[in-house]
Amino acid sequence: MMRETSFEVEQAMAFLKTRILAQAAEEGVGLSSVESASLMYSEPNATPEERDLMDKVDAETGTVPYEEKITRLIRNAYRSDVARGAKAEWDRSLRALRYEDRYVLVMVREALRSGTTAHDQWRLLGYGLLTATLMILVFVLMAKHNVNLPRLAGEAILIAIAVALFLLSRYMERRKTPE
Repeated sequence: MMRETSFEVEQAMAFLKTRILAQAAEEGVGLSSVESASLMYSEPNATPEERDLMDKVDAETGTVPYEEKITRLIRNAYRSDVARGAKAEWDRSLRALRYEDRYVLVMVREALRSGTTAHDQWRLLGYGLLTATLMILVFVLMAKHNVNLPRLAGEAILIAIAVALFLLSRYMERRKTPE
């Protein structure tokens, strides 16, 4: 497989930096000049000045808060771009950077790793609880009214409830993120 040229790599890095800075501006998240400059950091190729820059980020913000901030900005920028049909730009840039050892790529991988947020996890928990509640309700009503269903009919009803809720969740997800 052919490796990307340094021009393609620099274009891809510029794209990432531009999208992160634009997302920060859109969200009103402040990035210091040191934080912005560190987006292009590459440890294996770092000059002493660039290493000092990273030390400043660590001193000013702290590594973990900085990475969390940048990861959130990347995740939000990616989702926004995908929603407006610009996923190909991300794919092209990330493909150009696949052999690179850049600090920002650690945060990109984390941002795109699962794509789940706390909101997504709460929604998933909600669907699970709704499914369980409906299943218990069906069983309680069946027991209360002495309903005897043919063999496997009860299981079929429970599966139908689970499938219906799954389809509802897919519908709600598609409605939330236009393609």
